[in-house]
Amino acid sequence: MSKRLTGTIFLTTGAFLFSIRYLFSSLYAIAFNSIGDINETATKMSPGVGILSVIFFILGVFYLVWAESEAVKKTKEG
Repeated sequence: MSKRLTGTIFLTTGAFLFSIRYLFSSLYAIAFNSIGDINETATKMSPGVGILSVIFFILGVFYLVWAESEAVKKTKEG
Protein backbone atom coordinates (compact mmCIF):
# COMPACT_ATOMS: atom_id res chain seq x y z
CA MET A 1 0.00 0.00 0.00
CA SER A 2 1.39 3.38 -0.94
CA LYS A 3 2.02 6.15 1.54
CA ARG A 4 -0.49 8.42 -0.19
CA LEU A 5 -3.25 5.83 0.14
CA THR A 6 -2.32 5.21 3.78
CA GLY A 7 -2.40 8.94 4.51
CA THR A 8 -5.76 9.28 2.81
CA ILE A 9 -7.18 6.38 4.82
CA PHE A 10 -5.91 7.92 8.06
CA LEU A 11 -7.45 11.31 7.19
CA THR A 12 -10.76 9.71 6.23
CA THR A 13 -10.84 7.68 9.43
CA GLY A 14 -10.09 10.77 11.50
CA ALA A 15 -12.89 12.70 9.81
CA PHE A 16 -15.28 9.78 10.31
CA LEU A 17 -14.45 9.49 14.01
CA PHE A 18 -14.78 13.24 14.51
CA SER A 19 -18.17 13.43 12.84
CA ILE A 20 -19.63 10.21 14.28
CA ARG A 21 -18.86 11.47 17.77
CA TYR A 22 -21.18 14.43 17.32
CA LEU A 23 -23.78 12.40 15.47
CA PHE A 24 -24.07 9.94 18.35
CA SER A 25 -24.29 12.69 20.94
CA SER A 26 -27.01 14.43 18.91
CA LEU A 27 -28.99 11.19 18.66
CA TYR A 28 -28.55 10.69 22.40
CA ALA A 29 -29.86 14.19 23.07
CA ILE A 30 -32.87 13.60 20.84
CA ALA A 31 -33.66 10.20 22.35
CA PHE A 32 -33.53 11.34 25.96
CA ASN A 33 -34.87 14.89 25.49
CA SER A 34 -31.62 16.29 26.77
CA ILE A 35 -31.30 20.02 26.41
CA GLY A 36 -27.69 20.92 26.72
CA ASP A 37 -24.46 21.49 24.93
CA ILE A 38 -23.80 18.83 22.27
CA ASN A 39 -20.04 19.27 22.69
CA GLU A 40 -20.33 18.57 26.41
CA THR A 41 -22.46 15.49 25.72
CA ALA A 42 -19.96 14.24 23.14
CA THR A 43 -17.10 14.68 25.60
CA LYS A 44 -18.97 12.79 28.32
CA MET A 45 -20.04 9.94 26.05
CA SER A 46 -16.75 9.33 24.27
CA PRO A 47 -13.81 11.16 25.80
CA GLY A 48 -11.10 9.32 23.87
CA VAL A 49 -12.61 9.55 20.41
CA GLY A 50 -11.73 13.22 20.01
CA ILE A 51 -8.10 12.56 20.83
CA LEU A 52 -8.08 9.51 18.57
CA SER A 53 -9.46 11.49 15.64
CA VAL A 54 -6.74 14.13 16.06
CA ILE A 55 -4.09 11.39 16.14
CA PHE A 56 -5.48 9.96 12.89
CA PHE A 57 -5.44 13.42 11.30
CA ILE A 58 -1.81 13.95 12.30
CA LEU A 59 -0.80 10.52 11.01
CA GLY A 60 -2.59 11.16 7.73
CA VAL A 61 -0.86 14.49 7.18
CA PHE A 62 2.48 12.93 8.12
CA TYR A 63 2.09 10.14 5.56
CA LEU A 64 1.01 12.55 2.82
CA VAL A 65 3.94 14.89 3.47
CA TRP A 66 6.29 11.90 3.55
CA ALA A 67 4.99 10.63 0.18
CA GLU A 68 5.29 14.06 -1.41
CA SER A 69 8.81 14.59 -0.11
CA GLU A 70 9.87 11.24 -1.56
CA ALA A 71 8.28 12.16 -4.90
CA VAL A 72 10.17 15.48 -4.98
CA LYS A 73 13.38 13.69 -4.04
CA LYS A 74 12.96 11.20 -6.92
CA THR A 75 12.34 13.96 -9.46
CA LYS A 76 15.46 15.83 -8.36
CA GLU A 77 17.60 12.67 -8.63
CA GLY A 78 16.27 11.53 -12.00
